[in-house]
Amino acid sequence: MVWLEPGRGLVKPVSEGLFAGALDFSKLPLTLNTLLMRAAVAFGVFPQGDHRDWNAIQAWARELSAKFQPAPLR
Repeated sequence: MVWLEPGRGLVKPVSEGLFAGALDFSKLPLTLNTLLMRAAVAFGVFPQGDHRDWNAIQAWARELSAKFQPAPLR
C-alpha cells in the first residue's frame, strides 16, 4: 500500500498485518470529515459496522510472536 511507504523507509518491520476495522459513527465527533464519511457510507463506498476478523488477527499475532522467540542455544 502506497500510504505505508513513508513509514517503511524509517523502520524495517518484522511482519506487517493489515486488517479490516470497525466503523461506529456514535464514537466519532461530528466534523466535516465524519460528515463526508457518512455520505460515503450512505452511497455504499464504505460499509459501516465491525469488519474485524479476530481469527485472522490472532493467527498473525501468533506468527509474529514466534519471530521474537530466542534462538536455540548451540
